Amino acid sequence: MGKLRRSGWRVAACLTALLFLVGICVAVVGNWATANQPRWLDSLLDKHQAAVWIGLAVLAVGGSIVSLLAFRASLDRESSADAGLSGTLGCAGQSKDAVPPTKPDAKSARAAGVVLAVPALSQTSTDSITGRDAELDLVLHLLDPADSVGDTVFPLVAGLPGVGKTSFAHRAASMAVERGWFADRAFFSDLHGYDADGGITAEQLYPLLLRALGVAGDQIPPTVGEQALTYSQVLVRLASDGLAVLLVFDNVSSVRQIVDLLPSGGVHRVLVTSRDSLDDLPRVRVLDLGTLERRHAVAVIGDVLLRRNPTDRRVVDEPTQASELAALCGELPLALQIAASLLADDPDLTIAALVEDLSDLSTRLDGLAYGERGVAAAFELSWQRLVSRDTRASSLFLELSINPGPEIGLPAAAALHNESQSVVRRQLRTLRRARLIEPGTAAGRWTMHDLLRAYAKSLLTVEEDPEEQSAATERLLDYYLAMTIAAGRLGFAPGKPQSDQVLDHTDALVWLDMERPNLVAAVDLAADTNQPERAWKLAVSLSDVLLRSRHFGDAIRVATTGVQAARLGTPGDQIPEAMALGNLAAALRATRQFEHSVKVGRQAIEIAREAGEEHVEGIALNNLGLALRSLRRFHEAVAAHDQAVARLRDSPDRRSTAMALSNLAAALREAGQNGRAIEVLEQSVVISRELGDRRGEAKALNNLGLVLQELPAGDVPQTTVVADAISAHEQAAQIYREVEDGYGEATARDNLGLALQRAERYADAVTVHQQALDFFRQTDDRHDEATALNNLGGALLQDDRVDQAITALEEAVRMYRNTRDAHGEGSALANLGSGYEASDRAQDARQAWTQAVEAFNRAGASEAAQLVQRLLDDD
Repeated sequence: MGKLRRSGWRVAACLTALLFLVGICVAVVGNWATANQPRWLDSLLDKHQAAVWIGLAVLAVGGSIVSLLAFRASLDRESSADAGLSGTLGCAGQSKDAVPPTKPDAKSARAAGVVLAVPALSQTSTDSITGRDAELDLVLHLLDPADSVGDTVFPLVAGLPGVGKTSFAHRAASMAVERGWFADRAFFSDLHGYDADGGITAEQLYPLLLRALGVAGDQIPPTVGEQALTYSQVLVRLASDGLAVLLVFDNVSSVRQIVDLLPSGGVHRVLVTSRDSLDDLPRVRVLDLGTLERRHAVAVIGDVLLRRNPTDRRVVDEPTQASELAALCGELPLALQIAASLLADDPDLTIAALVEDLSDLSTRLDGLAYGERGVAAAFELSWQRLVSRDTRASSLFLELSINPGPEIGLPAAAALHNESQSVVRRQLRTLRRARLIEPGTAAGRWTMHDLLRAYAKSLLTVEEDPEEQSAATERLLDYYLAMTIAAGRLGFAPGKPQSDQVLDHTDALVWLDMERPNLVAAVDLAADTNQPERAWKLAVSLSDVLLRSRHFGDAIRVATTGVQAARLGTPGDQIPEAMALGNLAAALRATRQFEHSVKVGRQAIEIAREAGEEHVEGIALNNLGLALRSLRRFHEAVAAHDQAVARLRDSPDRRSTAMALSNLAAALREAGQNGRAIEVLEQSVVISRELGDRRGEAKALNNLGLVLQELPAGDVPQTTVVADAISAHEQAAQIYREVEDGYGEATARDNLGLALQRAERYADAVTVHQQALDFFRQTDDRHDEATALNNLGGALLQDDRVDQAITALEEAVRMYRNTRDAHGEGSALANLGSGYEASDRAQDARQAWTQAVEAFNRAGASEAAQLVQRLLDDD
């Protein structure tokens, strides 16, 4: 550079001297010509033209001076660049005085202070980051300048508004500085990418970053292109000297904001935060920052309160309410901090009171505001950007809030939005990139944060026409109704697929299980939007699905809403009410509310009979028989089932006929009419096999095995009868397994264990009873678990494993008592007394038998009570 300067000066000096001499000569000739004016010049010059010569001389001298000044200016710029690359590198992070801009606009004024130095963690007062250890470890690994092998990958921290991206980035950058990786060469820039004007641009950042990197303000080039070149040169020289720079770009909304600011590689690091994926940004690893785990969310509330008042014990004193508050905030850090600030401002406000204030989702966003901070305000920026980018996607975002469940599948979203699946798939991806929705529990399913849903719901009433809202709701409900009917038929009954979206039996069961929360909530949605016909139809279609999948609580909720909706339906049409009441009776029976079930069932029968609807009456009679059998009113149960078969025998619904026959056989067995029970079961098996109803066939075979176990000795040897019983139960269990009915299989195996005990195969019986018990425990079915324990205890006693038997039987007694099954309690106590007797605990045995007699008497099982009393009398 020194040689260039010296040679440049020599050239400039020679050129200046030459031009100066030419100027003097021109001036002399001009003066002489003007004074003497020879005749030979008369035709060329007059007195006025003499001035031209003087002007030429002046231009020549002036040109030499301008040339000299221009060269000097170029040397100044080179000197400035050299200073940025050498002399000022030692003070990177310090800024010299700069020439202030003239008449800055609002955007320039906002940009003026956008580049801030990042302090070390020990020098910062920023809040701690709770529940983000794994994410911090990953980001710090990516920020470590020592790991510079291959292409550098920058972390992009993405997430929905309010999830804590900025605080996380501050924390990660401060930790990196604390480790000595960047010293005073770490800079944080909020690019305001979600402001209406698009935020800070790279062109505005160049001079600010150059000053931060130590380039004096009066040495920064005037044009953007020159600034970009100098910026790149500074970073290259720093990298070559082993001085790493960390650039944190916060609130970036588009790639163009920062793509030209990214270092080319080496030791420099970049950390970006955004609400979008920024798919086109090169060399990034996206880290999705999700909401917090519940315990960490509660900790955030506690931390805020303790910082404000170290003696605040509200989180400790109200742990349940604190957890509820965290849930109402959706575990979103911004919402949690606002809620905690509200508590901190009012020491007398209990957490329970704040929970009550925020319990209404429709007004929750109004309550989650504190000063200038608010969850809704954070969401507003993302919403406005979405509207400006894709109006159709923004419309879908609003309509997704109509879906009543926690997530939605692509076909349902397409029905809701009245578009093809391919179009809606693209729009869902747009919403995902904007972090306004998140992936659901399976591919093709999407979920929305509760607070975002509330925000979208509030916008829906303002932004979308009420008629279009109603139309969208109706489309969604019609989709759920049609699919429930189709999947229910295919999942639990034979037949061909009713919809091109349900391909086979397995797909139908998967769909029903996955959509259950949506379907249950859809019944309420239909009722709440004054669509009673859709409400009761969906409730009736869903009832059998919920009962078979053993979601009894949902079944009662849906059936109750269905009854209310049916009563609001078409005047004079009572059939929907009868159907809904029949479903409610079945749900009540499943939850062991037998007396209530009988009462509701009789109402359904009466209404159906008055309407002349024999099929509905037959279904209700069948449910009534089941409830009566559970109450051990066996003869009444037989009568109800007989009537059910009579009403259904000529019905085209032969599946219901086969089911009624199978239930009739079970009641006949309990009533001691085993011979007729076998005849009825044979009819049920024939019909089920003709229909291809494998589940119906398995139920009939399982009942047949129970009947065979209780047949008295006759012409056929008992061993043969027991072997037939074992075979029937094994076939039933196998069929249940094939149709993926875990509950049916467990029940068949438990019954198989009883048959094996009759065959004196006690070890085998213990094995199958244990298998049944394991399943019931997984499903949290306490009554069936008690039954399996009682049967297992009996098998263990027969296999001389007395201590294990006592343990199982004692647990069975407790569970029977908890489920208020007096007859089951008596049975388990009778077996337990035998166990105590076998272990020489005579007093305990007498006590257990005495309690068994009392339990049987409470259950109205006098014969059983008498049998146990004999044990006491013989003792």
